[in-house]
Order: sequence, then structure tokens, then C-alpha cells
Amino acid sequence: MLFSITRKLNVNTKQNFEYLTVLSLDSIEHKIDFKSADTTLVFVFNSECDICVIELEELLIDYHLFESFRIFVLSRQSIKELFELGTYYDIWNYSNLNIIKIDEGKTEEPFVSSPNPSVFVFDTNGKLIHSKKGYSKPEVLIQQIRKKDDNR
Repeated sequence: MLFSITRKLNVNTKQNFEYLTVLSLDSIEHKIDFKSADTTLVFVFNSECDICVIELEELLIDYHLFESFRIFVLSRQSIKELFELGTYYDIWNYSNLNIIKIDEGKTEEPFVSSPNPSVFVFDTNGKLIHSKKGYSKPEVLIQQIRKKDDNR
């Protein structure tokens, strides 16, 4: 699905998030429940960023590692560009992978100011358990998530 964020989201390690409210292209408001998956991954992305494209392609190749996770790809790009991206990579066929348009005026930190690429990982309680600025290799990301899970 392709969404645009409609509610401010303030992310810090001391606060848990139960849901994120977004607006789909057909202007219907949806609540994305952080508690509906074991882990939620949020990638900050831009298709003009070569590293971002490599990261997305590797994520799709290693998709089997992330099937139980909920994945959001956030971008500042236009709806048209994001729709083309989703079509090119056939993202619509990945039930747990969603593209979200960042609205600069309505999206809170750290997503607006995060460089491309960045990744944020939330646990089943909506707690931020991992964040990284820069490229994340899928196998390493999975290892880091599992390590954090084991330490809880």
C-alpha cells in the first residue's frame, strides 16, 4: 500500500508507540498498529540514492528473512515517483511492505531529518530497539534485531 503520514510521530527510546496514523491515496485514514507484528522496520529511502536502492533490492532478495516483520519505506519523494517505484519493484505483492510518503510538515523527528538510508526498528510494544544511519545489510540487520531480542 502507498500511504502519506498524517499525524506527528515523536520517536525516542523512552516512549512506546501503539500506532501510526496514515492517509492512503484514496484519502482513507488508517491506523498502523505497531503491536501487530513481532518487529516493525522503518526505512528512510530515496530512489535517487544508490545505496538506498541497493538496500531495497537486497531486502527484497532476502525477503524471506523479514516475512514476519512489518516494513515501512518512508520517502520524501512525490506520490508519482513512489507509485512508479512500487510498480517497478512489484512492492504491491509484498503484504507486509508499505511505501509511505513523508509530509515534511506533519512528520516528526527523527524521520524528517534522517539521512537516506536510515533504519529504525520497533519491537512489538512500539519501543525503538535499534536505529542506524546509513546502509544496513539485511543479514546483519537480522542479526542485530535477534541480538536485541535476546538481551531483553
